[in-house]
Amino acid sequence: MAFTLLYSDEQNSEPVVSTTQHQLFQSKYMVDVPIEFVLDQFNHTDLKQYFLRYNEAFDQLTNALSANDEDLISDVEPMILYGLLHKRYVQSDAGLSKMHKLVLNKTFGTCLRQGCDDCLLAPISVSDKPGIAPFCVYCCKCNCVYQFYGENEVDGSFFGTDLAHLLFLKYPNTEEKLKSQKDIDEEMVYCGKQLFGFEIAWDKMK
Repeated sequence: MAFTLLYSDEQNSEPVVSTTQHQLFQSKYMVDVPIEFVLDQFNHTDLKQYFLRYNEAFDQLTNALSANDEDLISDVEPMILYGLLHKRYVQSDAGLSKMHKLVLNKTFGTCLRQGCDDCLLAPISVSDKPGIAPFCVYCCKCNCVYQFYGENEVDGSFFGTDLAHLLFLKYPNTEEKLKSQKDIDEEMVYCGKQLFGFEIAWDKMK
């Protein structure tokens, strides 16, 4: 079953309907959140503020997970609740381990910027509030964040603004390995040899 999230403008209280359909349980960009994590009310701290019918959303979500049947969900709020719990789960050791495997499997692609040598990308968000924007991707080599174009969009709040950095803090060897692939200073790819008609001596600018 597919759902449409309502993306809202922070400066405008009127919701804007996203035309993208979201299938969270089948999304290859997200990891499975254990039902034990969903049932633990400690993980729901401060989440009620995002819902009009939190209790109904929680009941629908837990019933669907218990029966392993997404068709039991008839509203968008349970999916948003699952996504926000997903954000908290991927910040745990178990969740970071699963997300680390997705990054290594190139689920989020590689950086297309010249000089980054296909550095693996990690998911990141521009906001922790649901309904603002889809998730983006971060390259640890050029330290840039890019818009992600995948099979389906997933709300950025389902990953969080600090996920990419938590991944590299948890797995520092991965970041070092990615940055050491064809050192960017030694193998720099330059865009051109001239600027405003003048020849540029790139070797003297290192």
